[in-house]
Amino acid sequence: MVDGVAETWQLRWVGKTRPVCAANDGFTCPCAGFAYGEGGDLILVRLRKQVEIDRLQITRLFDEPFRGEGRIAIVPRWPEDVKSDLENEGDKNFPALVAKRPVVHLMSVADYDHDGRATEFYLQVSTEPCGKSVGVSRGNSRLHAFGKASNPSKPLRLHREEWEAIRDASGPIEVTDWLCGDHGSESEVTLRLRWGAGGVDGTRHTCTCPPNARRLAKVGPL
Repeated sequence: MVDGVAETWQLRWVGKTRPVCAANDGFTCPCAGFAYGEGGDLILVRLRKQVEIDRLQITRLFDEPFRGEGRIAIVPRWPEDVKSDLENEGDKNFPALVAKRPVVHLMSVADYDHDGRATEFYLQVSTEPCGKSVGVSRGNSRLHAFGKASNPSKPLRLHREEWEAIRDASGPIEVTDWLCGDHGSESEVTLRLRWGAGGVDGTRHTCTCPPNARRLAKVGPL
């Protein structure tokens, strides 16, 4: 419902798609959050009474070429079951078994920007996994990727857990973006996030890790 009017939102492929991070590809870091998926050129279409009123190019939100294939949109089609999949990935029937699973639900619409309307959803666009919140807002009634209040035209990339923390919070929050020791990191990064009529904004705080003793090393923009 957008301003009291029922709408249908559809993610649509333009042209052919191809398997990406398929069940026979094995488990790799670049596929985190994308397995078992498909890729191609993707758009988001907005309909009222089956008439298109708006559309958004989704492929351009994927910032980096994937495995040398150029810029493509990737979404998971069938879910992973890590324990079961590791045990069975060598089975020749494994791809067929995966294809029998229910398809992944991609759009869970909620009020991420706290404008009182559930008109946004999270979409993963890289493999940390980071993603962007897509939808409409009171300040911009056209489909768009949400940016910072200080730079609304540049899509804001946050981890899924960070977007969910914003969605569920009732005031300013602090979330851990990067832990000490993660992939050998010698620093820890936290985000202090807030939102207002102009959107989400905040600051990025970088601290040193033990054994150097924890201390604030840098504060920068989100």
